Amino acid sequence: MSSVVFSPVMEAREWRAAAAAHEARAGRYADPFAQRRARHEVHPVEDFLFTYYTLKPGQFKRWHPGDAARPGTARVPAREYGRVQVGVQAATSG
Repeated sequence: MSSVVFSPVMEAREWRAAAAAHEARAGRYADPFAQRRARHEVHPVEDFLFTYYTLKPGQFKRWHPGDAARPGTARVPAREYGRVQVGVQAATSG
């Protein structure tokens, strides 16, 4: 397994590549759960992540670079970030 190290500023191509890679990895677990749920089937082991933690498959598949990373020229999804006077900051709830 390779490890990926990001610089504090991520360009659009890095952002999109990391998000796509994460979605593919997470989809290996989230997609079968969603398919079973649609069929009203349950797997006691494989569904644990989504039932115990009440995590939705879409939430699990959504990638985030962490608080330290800042997008450079990347188009950041609006629901993830809010614009501020200088740069971009993570949106917070509360």
